[in-house]
Amino acid sequence: MAAKPVICAADELLPVISKKRSETMVLVKSPITTATAPAIVYKLLNLIQRSERVILDLSGIEHVDNFGVGILANVYNQARKSGCELEIANTKPRVRERFAKWVKSVFEGHEELLGMNPD
Repeated sequence: MAAKPVICAADELLPVISKKRSETMVLVKSPITTATAPAIVYKLLNLIQRSERVILDLSGIEHVDNFGVGILANVYNQARKSGCELEIANTKPRVRERFAKWVKSVFEGHEELLGMNPD
């Protein structure tokens, strides 16, 4: 009897949907929250080490909590340091709003850093 391959939680949450020579696209299948972030970060950091570009398709989720947004910002910084481009694609309006609120809260009082006019 052949052994079944072991699939970790990260593979279930972020299956690779497209793999090209230097680009990998993954589909997020679960909200990015405190509970799911460790597995998602683990998978993304491994992909970043092996790819020049990682596309994170968020079309499958409706929710990202503040912790999840912060984790994605951290992963983005790690990607930049590694010379990998991390792109977040296909966000739904609710997720985009969460990102916008997080950015505003982090840079409140320093809008000029974002090219925003505080008026």
